[in-house]
Amino acid sequence: MSKDFRIILAPNLESLRLNDITSSYGLSSLLVGQLPLKRIDLIGYFSMKFYHDFFYEYEFPEALEELYFENSNLLMDSTEYSDGVLPHPYLNDVFDLRINEKVKFPKGLKILHLSCPFTAIDSTWKIPDTIKRLVLAHISYIVDFPGLVLPSSLENFFVEPIYGLISEKTTNSDLISFPDSLVSFTYYGKPVEYFQTNLLELPNLRNLVFASHGLEGHSEQFFINGNNIGSVDFQNLHNLQSFELNELPKLGELSMNLPKSLRRFRIAMSEMNGFSQSFEFPPLESLILEQIGIDLDILNKLPSSVEHLELLECKAKMPEHLDLNLPHLRCLVMNDCNIDKKTFELLNLKRFTNLKVVGFQDNKISEIDLALFPPSVTNLSVYKNQAKIIYGEDVNLPNLRNLELSENNMIKHYEEADISVKSKSKFIVPEGIEWLKLRKCSISNFDFIVWPKELGAIALEMNRIRDENNSNIIDLCKRYAGAKCFDSISTTDICVSSGRTKMFLEYQQRGILKNVDNYS
Repeated sequence: MSKDFRIILAPNLESLRLNDITSSYGLSSLLVGQLPLKRIDLIGYFSMKFYHDFFYEYEFPEALEELYFENSNLLMDSTEYSDGVLPHPYLNDVFDLRINEKVKFPKGLKILHLSCPFTAIDSTWKIPDTIKRLVLAHISYIVDFPGLVLPSSLENFFVEPIYGLISEKTTNSDLISFPDSLVSFTYYGKPVEYFQTNLLELPNLRNLVFASHGLEGHSEQFFINGNNIGSVDFQNLHNLQSFELNELPKLGELSMNLPKSLRRFRIAMSEMNGFSQSFEFPPLESLILEQIGIDLDILNKLPSSVEHLELLECKAKMPEHLDLNLPHLRCLVMNDCNIDKKTFELLNLKRFTNLKVVGFQDNKISEIDLALFPPSVTNLSVYKNQAKIIYGEDVNLPNLRNLELSENNMIKHYEEADISVKSKSKFIVPEGIEWLKLRKCSISNFDFIVWPKELGAIALEMNRIRDENNSNIIDLCKRYAGAKCFDSISTTDICVSSGRTKMFLEYQQRGILKNVDNYS
C-alpha cells in the first residue's frame, strides 16, 4: 500500500474492518479526518514504522469502544528508531517496540485486542480504566509486570508474553495485582519462576489457564507465590469453574488443592509424575487429560458428577481394578492410550446408562464386543484397534447414529461361528444409522451383514470386496438409491472392466457411488 493511498469513509460510519492489508506507513496516512467510529478491526502485515504511528502518533476517535489490531508480520524489519524500543532477546538487529506511557487509547475503550509480535508491554503504559476485555497476544515480554496498573473493572484478560517477564525497576517479591472484577485469565508464555500475586484470592474468577509454547528448551518450573503450580492451593477461588494447564514443564506429582466450584479441569502435554495419593477431585463435570503420564487407578477417585471424560494420547498404566461410579457420564473417550482388552472390560460400560459418545481409537484391544455398550450410545468409534469385532443378536444399540469400525477385523467373528449359530452371528446394522464406516476391515462380501431399511452413508474403502461385476457394491446401491436419508457409498473396490456398465455409471453420475482412489 503506497504512502499516498487514502481511505475516505462515510461521515456516519461506526465500524471499520480492514483485512489482509500490507502497509509500511502509518494509520494516519490511511484514515483521513475526524471519524465517529466505535469499532476498528485492522488485520494484516505491518512494519515498525506502522507501529510507531499506530501506538505513538495516531489520534483514535474519541467514540471508539472496540479496537482489534492483529499483525501477522513475523519478519520485522530493523528499525531506524532508537526511542521506545528494546533489543529483541533472540534476534540480532531486531527490536521490540515498548508499549509504554506514550501510548494513548480513547478513554471510553471497552475492548482492546492487540496481537503484536515485536512489542514489549511496559509498566508505564496507562491502560484505559474502562476496558473490560484485554488481549495482549504474541508480545515478546512484559517489563515490570508488578508495576502495570490494570483496569479496575477488567473482566477478561489474555496475556501472551512469549519470552516471559523481565524486571527493570521491580523485584521478584513485588506483587502482581489483578482487579477483583476479573472473570477470566489466561497466561500463555514462558514459565515464570517468580509470580507473587493476589490471583489466588479473586472472588469472581471463573476461568483460569496457564500455558507455555511447548516443553522443548524449557527447564523452568512455574511458581505462584513461591510454590510449584502443581502443588498450589487454589481453594480460595470460590467461583472458579474451568481450569487448564497446557504444556507446562516439571509439574511433579500433582498435589494441588482445587476449589469445590470447579466443573472443568484439563491438563495437556505437561510434564507430571501422576497424581499424589492425597489428590482429590472436586465435583467435576468434565475432565480432559491429554498427552500426559497417568496411572488409570486414579479413575477410581473420580466424583460421581463427571459427565465428560477424555484421555487422549496418554502414557497410561493399566489398572488392576476399576470401579467407576459415574451415573451421569455422557461422553467417554480414551484414544491412543494403550488400553487393552482387560481394561476395556473392567470399565463395565453397560452400567453407564446415560452414555452417548464413546471413543476407543488406536488402542490395543484385541476383541471388542459390541454387546458391551449401553443402548443409550449415539456415537461410537473403535477405529484402528486391529481388533476382532464381536456382534450378533444380543447387541442392543437402538439409538446409534454414527458407527466407526474401520481398521478392525469385521469378518473373523462370523467366519469362526459354528454353522448351527451362523444365522445368529451376523452383524446387524442398527436402524437409523447415519454414518457407517467400515474402511479396511478385511471384508470380502456382505453375507455376514444384515442391512437396515434406512442408512445415511457407508465408507467401504480398502476392503476385499472386488468381484467381476461389482455385484456386491451395485446391489448395495440398488438397496439405498431411493432412500430419503441416503447420501453415498465410498469404496476403492470398483473393477475398471465393469466401470463402463450403464448402471455403474448411473450411480456414479448421481453421486451415490464414489470410487476413492487415494484412500489413506
